[in-house]
Amino acid sequence: MAIIHGRQLIVKKNGTAIAVQKSCDIDVRCAAVHVSSPTQGQWENNIAGRKSWSMTCNTLVTSIRSNVNMVGQTVNISCGVGNDTVSGTALITGWKVTGTIGNLAQAVATFVGNGPLT
Repeated sequence: MAIIHGRQLIVKKNGTAIAVQKSCDIDVRCAAVHVSSPTQGQWENNIAGRKSWSMTCNTLVTSIRSNVNMVGQTVNISCGVGNDTVSGTALITGWKVTGTIGNLAQAVATFVGNGPLT
């Protein structure tokens, strides 16, 4: 088993690499559904509920206008190395730019999954 280095992860939006990606966070969750047990009446039990996922990418800014216009769009997104890749359809819910004196402008793009991450 090989360790995956962060610089090897490439996030693609509609098949095109997101410009100068610095980091990526993928958050996959499963809801806990509370159930009761006839033998443990005072204690809560849980079963797996619906799954959801989201992704946040930190990038260097290459364009302001085109990135502002992408908020609200649904895109196909994938992340991985070679054949070890996950992909899905996501809504772009946010894009935040930070510019500081003496540094390159950076942005954070936020994606919320629509359906499975496969």
